Amino acid sequence: MLSHNLSSVPDFVHVTVFCCPNAFFLPPACSDYRDVFVLPKQKTVELEEQARHDAEAERLRQEDEERLEREKLANPSPVEPPEQPEAETLPAPEPSSSEQPAEQLSDLDTEPHEPLEPLDDSESTEDEGEFETEEPAPPSPPPPPPKPIDYGPEQGFLMLTEPGVGCLELEDKEYVYSLCPFKDAHQRSRSAGSSSLLGSWKGWVDHPEGSETWDREAKMRLSYKEMLYDDGHSCWNGPNRSVKVRVECGPENKLLSAEEPSRCTYRFRLETPAACHHHPDTLLAHMHTEL
Repeated sequence: MLSHNLSSVPDFVHVTVFCCPNAFFLPPACSDYRDVFVLPKQKTVELEEQARHDAEAERLRQEDEERLEREKLANPSPVEPPEQPEAETLPAPEPSSSEQPAEQLSDLDTEPHEPLEPLDDSESTEDEGEFETEEPAPPSPPPPPPKPIDYGPEQGFLMLTEPGVGCLELEDKEYVYSLCPFKDAHQRSRSAGSSSLLGSWKGWVDHPEGSETWDREAKMRLSYKEMLYDDGHSCWNGPNRSVKVRVECGPENKLLSAEEPSRCTYRFRLETPAACHHHPDTLLAHMHTEL
């Protein structure tokens, strides 16, 4: 069953819908009812006209936006730089203590000051040590002058240093022995070719220290029979090599023999006219005659 009740609103019609078994079926259940507001035909037409008008306005607005977008793309406007933030104004710095007015400084000068306590000696020494620089090392002392060589009372053994004498050599089955008078002595292997220093000139055996500077009469009391060459190359697990040279009178400068009586200790025999106790001039003349 339908019940139509006109409401006081002029544009709407109030319709109450009932449902019962003998009437036509409208959901929900029959015991329910609904109030339905039905628009009249005139109002419906007006609403349709309003909707068409709104749709046309929306279409025109979209067309205007698309046109403006096309114009922007065709004529791009220059990019404006971003706005710079305003610089903050900093407060003026306060004057430092060194920039105080002269009046304040004068007041400070007039105030009494406590006397400063002197530093301890230990503190002052430590402070001075921090600023001290390392002194350069003192230069090494010059080498001592060469020891004078004693060539005999009449300087007769000086003949052994003549350029024509040079170094005297002696060969045996295994080694070649070499003696450079008043310089050094060497031993050279014949197979390997290696050389060992047997010793450097030390002096005359049994001569007192400093006798090199004695006068002729004092040297006449000395014996010039044996030379010493020491401080040579060290032997493996043994002492340094040394050699004693027995000087004998003979007609020429010649190395007669070489032997090793004990480990790393050698003995040479040297023949020379200088050991014959002739006057040096006679000995030199005899040597040059032989040459």
